[in-house]
Order: sequence, then structure tokens, then C-alpha cells
Amino acid sequence: MIHVFVCPGCRAVRLVSRSRSAVCLACGTPMVMSEIPYLRWTELDEEERKRAAERQVEKHS
Repeated sequence: MIHVFVCPGCRAVRLVSRSRSAVCLACGTPMVMSEIPYLRWTELDEEERKRAAERQVEKHS
């Protein structure tokens, strides 16, 4: 299964398979798993993905 992760530090997004955790490749911060499943994520346009990532970080804070 593929998971979508968002970095609470730099807002980078990473797609990871088989792991339930991830570290940001850009800044080294532990990432937060998105509530949006991968298949739904692929249907979003760039602006929707950016907003979804921001909402996820705000929920985590």
C-alpha cells in the first residue's frame, strides 16, 4: 500500500510504500501521514494537494 506523508516543517510531500512512517528527505523532520488515501491524492490537482497538505499540518500542530 502507498501512503502520502507531509512534512510539518517544510511542507514537502512524500509517497512511501510499505512503511507507516517517513522522514523528510529535504529537511530531515519526521513526517505526518495524510488522511487522504493515495488513490484520492492522485485525483487532486496541484492546488488541491497544496491545500490538503496545509490542512494536514494544521491538524497535527
